[in-house]
Amino acid sequence: VDGQTTTIQSILEEYLKYESTTGCTVSEIVQLEIICIGTKILTNEDIAFMNSNSMLSLKQLDLQRANVYDQKDGVANKLSKGAFQNVSKYESLSLPRNLVAIGDNTFLNSKIDNIITIPSGVTEFGSDWFKDGKYVCFAASVPVAQASAGLTNVQAVFVDEAYIGSYR
Repeated sequence: VDGQTTTIQSILEEYLKYESTTGCTVSEIVQLEIICIGTKILTNEDIAFMNSNSMLSLKQLDLQRANVYDQKDGVANKLSKGAFQNVSKYESLSLPRNLVAIGDNTFLNSKIDNIITIPSGVTEFGSDWFKDGKYVCFAASVPVAQASAGLTNVQAVFVDEAYIGSYR
């Protein structure tokens, strides 16, 4: 509706209200894929909501076809500062394919069980962007000095064989 902000929370609640076959609530959703069509975006508040106890059961989050927008910095295709900080509930998290920047502390102390693959288009990394995280994989060559500066106390870093020399 014109003049109204649509959030992930409102979309899910509205859908579940009229979808009688599922019989579930937002807090019971286990798997979620976000697809942004046209100018639709996923905001800092949407990510915070999905990470919150309101979606306590969410274990698999696929953002590959989402368009993220960092409202604090006014930057498209950027994960905001602290977006997944201290998050441990996800067994699987897929980042947006069109991601170009990752903010400060985005994955600080996150204990996400799967390997977080950084899309090939990411060229900007904030400070401590993956400090104390678990597993990260670079899909392609990235600005090595900038990316590796934010990798502290990481359990494992995976890199395509073609780019491994850059990280030694």
